[in-house]
Amino acid sequence: MKNFLSVFFKSINNKQKDKLREEFENEKQRYIAELEKKDISFLLNNIDSSAYFSNLVVKKRRVLRSYGSEDNISYYIRDQIRNLKKLEFKNELISFLTQKEYSDKKDDIYWCLSSLCGNTNNKEIYYFLMKKLDVEVNYKIQILQGLWKFHKTIDYDINPIKNIVINGKYYERLAAIEALNNSDHPEIHNFLLEEFKSSGDDFMLKILGVIWKTSTKETIPILEKGKRKSRNRYLRMQIEELIDNIKSRK
Repeated sequence: MKNFLSVFFKSINNKQKDKLREEFENEKQRYIAELEKKDISFLLNNIDSSAYFSNLVVKKRRVLRSYGSEDNISYYIRDQIRNLKKLEFKNELISFLTQKEYSDKKDDIYWCLSSLCGNTNNKEIYYFLMKKLDVEVNYKIQILQGLWKFHKTIDYDINPIKNIVINGKYYERLAAIEALNNSDHPEIHNFLLEEFKSSGDDFMLKILGVIWKTSTKETIPILEKGKRKSRNRYLRMQIEELIDNIKSRK
């Protein structure tokens, strides 16, 4: 009898937990839909908020013993910014850069503009950001952050990005290498291959992602040298995978 009751109450408890998980997921989807209607100033002003997105968070933590970044509204706001596509925000974001009210939000504003540029392939935003890349001292990473999505056809100027790869600080260079993704410029392959020869693990790994599709059998000797130089197991595996990929191409 005791075992039966134990199983019975455990079954009820599991059903209650499953119901709570379903309610939590529904509440999450409701909040995401609600967030779609918010203006850009709301996103900027709440980007670092630790507030819960729902009252269900407290119950979820107590009953399910479940904790995570998805409990906070900032988690969903950051996801919204990464996927930003509303071009009607463009002029407002640019105007924020010169407003005293948003002087401490320039990094987030540039991130929004960069994401918007990459997600919409907007030429005006791209050239605006290229000009800023040359003059801004502190926000180069944020300016570059979303540009890996932007399709850089042969007629787009990519020299400001290449200059950061050569002359930028450590994390700026990493961001610039990634920003050279999705480009039709044929010189990028050899440009990055030269960087690959003298770079450490982090840079080699970033470069692999950009030159993956443009690599040929002539690239293999340089990749093999990089593999011998590195002691990073993951990087070595990625180099091996690219070499195998090249060899299997027709």
